[in-house]
Amino acid sequence: MAHTSRQARPAQPSPRAPRKRSWRHMQHDYFLQRYPRLDAMEVVHPHACGIDLGGKRSHFVAIEIGAETEVREYGMTTTQLCELAEYLLEHGVTSVAMEATGVYWMPVYDLLEHVGLEVFLVNPTHAKRVPGRRKDDKLDCR
Repeated sequence: MAHTSRQARPAQPSPRAPRKRSWRHMQHDYFLQRYPRLDAMEVVHPHACGIDLGGKRSHFVAIEIGAETEVREYGMTTTQLCELAEYLLEHGVTSVAMEATGVYWMPVYDLLEHVGLEVFLVNPTHAKRVPGRRKDDKLDCR
């Protein structure tokens, strides 16, 4: 048998199916399509703050002071929770949004409602589904 050499074929790109977009990318596109100008969104609660309940150790609180967002950490004891309520009242906060994780939200909710603040419980899975966000307690309170 005689050995035959292969003829060189011109290089052609292999036909690929278009890449399927990930669910995260589709969510991101939908979010940007639904809210094209986030800067133009109206402020519903101008004197609000966000609280991320950290569970066994601490809570993170975010308040906008002018153009800055200040994030503070408070503990779990009754004294520390009372300091948190005083801090919010001193800065003119009227409404609070906080993640409802486990049973840790109950004492905070009761205290803040008792001092006259309007408290909203937020489902943590809704905050995690916002495109481009990573999980972080300090970011969650914002």
